[in-house]
Amino acid sequence: MNVLITSVARKVWLVEAFRRAVAGRGGKVLAADADPLAIGLRLADGAVALPPLDEPGAEAALRDACAAHAIGLIVPSRDGELAWFAQRKARLAAAGVTVMIAEPETVELCQDKRAFVDHCRREGFATPRTFAALAEATFPAFARPRRGSGGRGAGAVADLAGLAALTPWSDWLVQERIDGPEFTVDLFADLRGEALSIVPRRRLRVVAGESVVGVTVEAPEIVQAAAALSRSLGLVGHNTLQCFWSGGAPLWIEVNPRYGGGAALGFAAGADTPAMLLSGAGSLSSQFDVTALPAEGGLEWYQLIPKHPNSDFQAVRIGFDKGELARMLLADKLNQVTRLDFISPKRNLKLAPDVFSFTPPPGVDVIGRAAK
Repeated sequence: MNVLITSVARKVWLVEAFRRAVAGRGGKVLAADADPLAIGLRLADGAVALPPLDEPGAEAALRDACAAHAIGLIVPSRDGELAWFAQRKARLAAAGVTVMIAEPETVELCQDKRAFVDHCRREGFATPRTFAALAEATFPAFARPRRGSGGRGAGAVADLAGLAALTPWSDWLVQERIDGPEFTVDLFADLRGEALSIVPRRRLRVVAGESVVGVTVEAPEIVQAAAALSRSLGLVGHNTLQCFWSGGAPLWIEVNPRYGGGAALGFAAGADTPAMLLSGAGSLSSQFDVTALPAEGGLEWYQLIPKHPNSDFQAVRIGFDKGELARMLLADKLNQVTRLDFISPKRNLKLAPDVFSFTPPPGVDVIGRAAK
């Protein structure tokens, strides 16, 4: 599968991460940017010329480019283009192209900071105290444009005169100023919205609203709250969440449904979300013919037949017990059937590396084992 990163600009770290992810998969990483001199274009496997998204015919040009370059996955990386791609993700999916973006209503909710705070209140997630009117404010306060990115226009407000200058009030989000530690959370959710990886990191240095220096931390309270917030929003793909946290419930600031500037630190911590994305980017129906089978043995069964002739197996049957995976039957090309039973499954456990140690018995050939 070939990958297209749009608005690549200086995101060399993102290009390199996806190039590592496609290595061995036979794919390429392509890039697009309005600036023909963008360094990201030079380091990708190829550059794709696209018209500005607000021009008539931009969507058709994108579909043509995807067909011409065999692009199966698009990764938008700029706030200003997220809504455009979210509105067209269904049509692109019909053309066989997956876009790493949530539904339009989710993107709109994340990009409207007032709406995000209202959502958190409804769903029971803590935020800094928000002032609905000028008369409610206490000082020092912190003001941010209701819409915007990169930290532009955001800053502390010392007194009533400073707040009065913020007009119209409806264009601003004004909250109490928090002096506690600030954290970014790199959260990856699959295309069904299930959070698969959550990496909190403390922000040590911020430039233009992006974390450029940070350190990953172990904070179960942040991880659990981030997973719940992600489910409530319907996030998919890689997302950048921000909060204050000094113990207890995190105070959520915002969610950017895209890769953030410090995501490379999460990659280094083991959360290789580009590889995760490529492993599950294609929809199930694009890779398999799926058939519901009659219930048997107390399980609900589905059969998956690969659409591609180079698959390693002929068919897979999957049995569910009350929605939980219970059994798999895999029939390979040699007509051998492997049965896997899943008993008392537990998710996201930390396992020691030696758990996966394997020494072949004498006289046994291991197909595909690298020579020492």
